[in-house]
Amino acid sequence: MSTSLRIDTIELLPGALVIGDTGHGVRGATVPSAGTNGPGFAYDSVLLQPGYAGKEYRGTLGTLPQGLKLQAAEDTSFTATAPNGSYVVPYSLYEDGLLVGSSSFTLVFG
Repeated sequence: MSTSLRIDTIELLPGALVIGDTGHGVRGATVPSAGTNGPGFAYDSVLLQPGYAGKEYRGTLGTLPQGLKLQAAEDTSFTATAPNGSYVVPYSLYEDGLLVGSSSFTLVFG
């Protein structure tokens, strides 16, 4: 198991304590296109941004639907568990520290 620390004012999850090295996020080229749970939650949004590969991105999650347990990494990869059903998760996307938009992704269990 690896551990990452970061100190910052922008939360990855509402109400979360964020500890570690400050920055604007991860390079667009490193947002995962695939993984255990599919692509990073902001992958499609990052690809829409001109010159994304060399810019830094951070996705911040909105309020999680009841019953959904989600753990997100800074590169927007994630693990999630929930009872059977469909869950819509809102998020905001920051590029080089500036908000560029909001979107959502849907997780389906069962």
